[in-house]
Amino acid sequence: MENGELVAFCCFGKEAQVPGGDYRHEALDIGLGVRPDLTGLGRGHMYIADVLNFARSKFNATHFRITIAAFNERAHRAWKKAGFQQEQTFKAQDNKEPFIVLMRHI
Repeated sequence: MENGELVAFCCFGKEAQVPGGDYRHEALDIGLGVRPDLTGLGRGHMYIADVLNFARSKFNATHFRITIAAFNERAHRAWKKAGFQQEQTFKAQDNKEPFIVLMRHI
């Protein structure tokens, strides 16, 4: 929240997964959404750092996973800058849209 307005949200676990992906390896799945008018302003690293710090303290996780729509190049770059590496690509079960899964081990 910023000035009483939602700027971003996150979720963890099953809610952050996209049906069709291979989630067999143990990791904490992260979902992050940023208000569209706030993307591209160079704040991605701040949102990612906040989410990772919260996840570490709340879940005591050492392996993190993010699933990103393949068209979202901005998010892909931001998560790679945060140390995540691409693990797989797949097409969603429902609409066959391509997704990318990235992981980071701490």
